[in-house]
Amino acid sequence: GDSLQGVYQLLDTSVVEDSYIWCVGPDQKLWLQPVYLIARQNDTLIVRIENKVVSGQLGMVRRPLASFTEGQEVKVLSRKEFNQR
Repeated sequence: GDSLQGVYQLLDTSVVEDSYIWCVGPDQKLWLQPVYLIARQNDTLIVRIENKVVSGQLGMVRRPLASFTEGQEVKVLSRKEFNQR
């Protein structure tokens, strides 16, 4: 099928208040990225991102914490490091 530009399928745990996701930039700092909810199916959301706050590939937080703040420095785990936890 056709793919829609700027439309993503995400786990519902990654979308906060159905309106934004936490992303990690190349500088390893957090920022809020607004998203627009299109559809919900079980534990999956379909969202649209119209204007990316930072250009390039999104590094998205799958399970955001309430204590996150914009500009906070974080350590991004590789898939191997994540699976070892």
